[in-house]
Amino acid sequence: MVHQVKVANSGRTFAVHEDESILDAALRAGIRIRYGCRRGKCATCKHWVLEGEVDDSEVSRYALLDDEREDGLTLLCQTYALSDCVVELVELGGDDDDTAAPLPTARNAWLGDLAQVATSLWSLTLELDEPMAFLPGQYIEIEVPGAPGTTRSYSIASPPSQTQRIDLLLKRYEHGAFSGQLTALAPAAPMRLEGPFGEMYLRDSDRSVLLVGTGSGLAPLLGIARHLADVDPTRGVRLVYGARDESEVPFTRELERLSHVMEDLQVTITLTQPTSTWTGPTGRVQGLLARNFEDGRDLDAYICGPPDMCDDVQLFLEARGVKPSHIHTDGFFAADDDGNGS
Repeated sequence: MVHQVKVANSGRTFAVHEDESILDAALRAGIRIRYGCRRGKCATCKHWVLEGEVDDSEVSRYALLDDEREDGLTLLCQTYALSDCVVELVELGGDDDDTAAPLPTARNAWLGDLAQVATSLWSLTLELDEPMAFLPGQYIEIEVPGAPGTTRSYSIASPPSQTQRIDLLLKRYEHGAFSGQLTALAPAAPMRLEGPFGEMYLRDSDRSVLLVGTGSGLAPLLGIARHLADVDPTRGVRLVYGARDESEVPFTRELERLSHVMEDLQVTITLTQPTSTWTGPTGRVQGLLARNFEDGRDLDAYICGPPDMCDDVQLFLEARGVKPSHIHTDGFFAADDDGNGS
């Protein structure tokens, strides 16, 4: 069964199959739409259904309040069309960039390099069967080996110039559906993935860039920095990264290399539980910014990591003059049985 969904804002119409969410169908049709994790947890894809019958029974009452549902709001990533529908999309927030993200597609891949780069962080490379276009900062979804239909989301750490080889950085959980299998994966193990996804990608502007992340949230920020090193090495970039201790900081040599390649890249690492030999900043990234950040009126900010951290940093930056439309976040929501989510 195929239904037609009309976007009231633009008049565009797209087809949606009964087994796909309205959000997935919109992305497949190239509709620019506000969304985030695609798992019903971040509530970013909260839009209105004006007409038609839908099934949104999978939407959590914590992500969508009862009065919001009564007003016609729903999470399109967890909503399925039961008839032709009319939806009204919440605007993207006045972003002054009209870059069209590439359409997500499914493809085959196989495991390339695999290495432990910090106590709990692993670097993973996927070789693709055909090139994939993406924007720096976006993410992909990988099907869990041995569990068809079950996926995990991971941000891309490589630059878009690297179209047939995708680098990822993920946190390993012993019992994680995907990450728990890392050490058991055979060389050249086949993979199935889909992408790219995500609205937290580098905007085309002449403003300076602030990158803030913790843990595996470094992945998309590293992808952005690598891209700028390739195409705009004179652009001002400040990277603030938080970790527990020295053993949890990956890619220190890579960050040093980028600092030499780029004319105005400042990298600051802060630790919450440093050893006695650590001489750098301490505490959480929120505290570091509060102590050292003053004016953000000409700045683009990209924040990636736990949702609470992303929210705290966003509120702080807005208070320091950064326009809300110039702040882009990617909160890593844990999956039900795996700590990885994008």
